[in-house]
Amino acid sequence: MRAPFICRPCLARLRQATSHPTLFLRAASHAQALQTQNPPSEWPRPPDSVNSSQQSQARPPRDPDTERLDTAATIRIRRYLEDRHHVGESLGGGPLTRLKTMILNTKGDIELLWPAIAQAYGLPKRAAQEAAAQLKRLFWRRRRWEAAELLDEFEVWKVGYSKFLRQFSATGTRPTQRGQAAGRAVVPDAEAPSVSALKASWMHLDKDERQRHWSRILLSMLESNPELLPSFVRATYDPSWSPNYVVEDLLRILVLHEETLAAAGQDSMIDLIFFLRDATPAGKLRLGQDVIGTLVSTVPVARAFDMFNTLKAKGIVINDHTQLHFASAFAKSKEHKAEAARILCSLTSRRGFDINSVAASSVCTSLLHLADGEEPPQGQAAPDELFRMLLEHGLRPNLLNVTALMRNFCVRGYIDTAWTVYDLLLEYDIEPDERVYSTLLHAAKLQGDHGSVHRVLSAVHTRNTWNAAIANNFLHIIFEENEKQPERRRRQRKANNAFRIMLQVYAKFFRMEPLQKLCYFPLDEYLGWPGPIPAHATHTTDLAMALPANEPSQLMDPDTITLTTMISAAVCGAPRFYNGPSGSKRMMRSFQYFNDLFLARDPLAVALVENHGTLVYDIFLRGILQFQGNLQLAVRVVRNMIQLAAEEEQKYGKSSHPYPSAYTWTILVNGFSNHGQPATAASMVKMMMRDGGVKPNMATWNALITAFARKGKARGAVQAMQYMEQAGFRPDKYTIQALSSMSLPARRRAVALLEAAKGDGLAQDDVKTLLSAPSPTGDSEAESSDLARIQQEYSPA
Repeated sequence: MRAPFICRPCLARLRQATSHPTLFLRAASHAQALQTQNPPSEWPRPPDSVNSSQQSQARPPRDPDTERLDTAATIRIRRYLEDRHHVGESLGGGPLTRLKTMILNTKGDIELLWPAIAQAYGLPKRAAQEAAAQLKRLFWRRRRWEAAELLDEFEVWKVGYSKFLRQFSATGTRPTQRGQAAGRAVVPDAEAPSVSALKASWMHLDKDERQRHWSRILLSMLESNPELLPSFVRATYDPSWSPNYVVEDLLRILVLHEETLAAAGQDSMIDLIFFLRDATPAGKLRLGQDVIGTLVSTVPVARAFDMFNTLKAKGIVINDHTQLHFASAFAKSKEHKAEAARILCSLTSRRGFDINSVAASSVCTSLLHLADGEEPPQGQAAPDELFRMLLEHGLRPNLLNVTALMRNFCVRGYIDTAWTVYDLLLEYDIEPDERVYSTLLHAAKLQGDHGSVHRVLSAVHTRNTWNAAIANNFLHIIFEENEKQPERRRRQRKANNAFRIMLQVYAKFFRMEPLQKLCYFPLDEYLGWPGPIPAHATHTTDLAMALPANEPSQLMDPDTITLTTMISAAVCGAPRFYNGPSGSKRMMRSFQYFNDLFLARDPLAVALVENHGTLVYDIFLRGILQFQGNLQLAVRVVRNMIQLAAEEEQKYGKSSHPYPSAYTWTILVNGFSNHGQPATAASMVKMMMRDGGVKPNMATWNALITAFARKGKARGAVQAMQYMEQAGFRPDKYTIQALSSMSLPARRRAVALLEAAKGDGLAQDDVKTLLSAPSPTGDSEAESSDLARIQQEYSPA
């Protein structure tokens, strides 16, 4: 056979390539660069003494039993692959031949050939780009003859891999394999074989068989037994000959498709990555960023943290977007918040990264957020320290997000942390807005923190950032402060004298007309009040009186929260109107006036009911029940609510008129309790369930128990407790306070009844708790359950 012509420059280059292995591309001859067919077979072959990945190695003699096992395993594998000949087969000729020639003869970057790879192998763009990058790494420092052989193996894998992807994309589900399962070809008798069992069976094959069949079995197993793939790879992977592109493609398809990920198992995938970390030399395995990101979002935080450290230790590249995925996962875990902050701060030094972007800001919000029932971390992971760190690295927070974070701290009782965040805003010249002050004021009100109340109001007054929410909170603070002052020798607080000063504050911020429209009595006579006498003045009242009034053009329209707060104060504390012999009648007239407005579909009255349900009726019902002569009228009010709602519902299919709520009935029960009528209170509970169709809540039962306890009726109190437990409630501190408030003889009778009730309705643990209860200090829930309802409903957010 005639030797091919090679010019002298090419001969010199070939000699250099033989002594100094480099990229085979640099040793390509001029003659071969002009050819359009497969590279000639005359490329130098290695000496016989040099082992290649395809050459058999001399093996020591083995005993006959081992030979028989090997033969059986080999026959089983071959039979299986013959049955599955379509898996991993080459398309041959045409596009693949041209692609092979193009790859072997290119003098540029192989990654630029991804369009041709996509067309020849039938891969989508992303997979083709990954394939081009894999080829570039595969051919690094390879001779030409080595590259040709490796390309053949690469082609077989990619053709089968592409076929699986096309079938998967077309149906949306994993293709169902015909015939024998791949897992049984290796371990025929095991449903879920262990790594050691798979490895023992696999090692029955000789090395040539293992290398030749490995990728084809993986493709078959991908269809038939994806749940075995992580274990099979761990059992059979050999870094000396196993192609890394096969592992990379397997990880991609197992992780990025929900069906295969569910079959393989998240924990198994993490275990596989950890195995590859230890088995693969650093930098040899490349995981796609989308693969890493998907795993991070699906595995537990602790496993994601281990994976992050593993990837860094093996030198696997993690880009900015994927690192942000890790930071997002760590930010939601109290134990890993500090690591999330370190990732964010390190990313700020990378070109193009913006910590104020939407994605990064979301991670910052999660980093500072506290889960329900979670205490703030300490040290470097403390929320204020994390917030300071982020501000130092360029964070310019959205005040809406900051407000949400501060509210998150406040509702969990950490108002000091919220104030630290506020101070940091000022330190970095970020001006808080009215939402920030409203959040702080609401938290201070709920916690009874008068120092914080005054600090917020002083800042609001100085910066003139009043709005409806802040004004509503301040009105409610005045009301609560007065409500918590009990009156002597009275079981129920019959007056709240906060109305006058609340009206003064209201007039400084809101228009008077809407409130006057809802009130039966004129408001003008209360506006000329000079203020409380010095003996009754507080810091809150002093601040209220010192507030300057807005100009008429700057007055705001009150919302329904403002109006319900003022109506509650008016019903409880308009002394000039409701005091005296005619106070009872005036109270009923006020209720009837509002009810007539609602029945006439007045927009303001309708809005109050639509937004707050029975709240306004509850307020008036509480006022009516202050007078003993109005008890039966109160029952009539509740019955009328049921009747009107039922008639409207029957006529129109729905009702705008509210049915009495559990809180409405509880106020009614508590009203009879306060007037010393426990039997009638019990009948109200029966009517509540029978006529109202409402189940008593814990406050209702405690109100009934308190009614009997106040009259020293031990048997009625214990029976009410039995009914309460049958309804699924357990005695709480208010139940204990009610029973402990009875006289000594009555309490002894209750003790005897409780002892007898251990096996009949009351849990033994509850009986022990009640028997050992000390005498209470403070008011019972029955006295304040209706007020708690009102405060909860119209408390400004």
